[in-house]
Amino acid sequence: AGAGIVNRYRPAAQLGADRWALLAAARQRAVASELFPSPCVAVNAGTVVTVDALDAAGVFRGGLILPGPRLMLQAIAERTAALRIPPGRFHDFPTTTPDALASGVVQAACGAIEQMRVRLRREDVVVKCYLTGGAAHEIAPHLTGPLEVVDNLVLEGVLVLAASGPDAK
Repeated sequence: AGAGIVNRYRPAAQLGADRWALLAAARQRAVASELFPSPCVAVNAGTVVTVDALDAAGVFRGGLILPGPRLMLQAIAERTAALRIPPGRFHDFPTTTPDALASGVVQAACGAIEQMRVRLRREDVVVKCYLTGGAAHEIAPHLTGPLEVVDNLVLEGVLVLAASGPDAK
């Protein structure tokens, strides 16, 4: 345990330092913003997307790792010769292949995030999402609230961990 978080990852040492720092920052923000912290998901959306779940008591329940939107598009282009096409844009109902690809990869990431929130939800408790990373601004408009996009959330977490002492992981 450290930074107010109980780590249930197995083995605990395999949880990446970036994910631990992200969780520490999310927990600090959740505690600071409410009298009784609610559960939250901490998401780092970059080359890969990590979606980590913290319950209201600060227990790290586990998380997901999936390819980020650009990595998904790159894999499709490399493995499907017919789909090496110019990039598209997100649409709710895409009507071209480039737009279907662009919309599909964003929806895949959003689906993973929203499903983790559903799994954390208890009764009328709202599950907040803290989102950071290079693809955060691409994904954020397609997520439900409450949502907070925070630049440098991992670095914020490093500061939280440094302040909580040497036994923070």
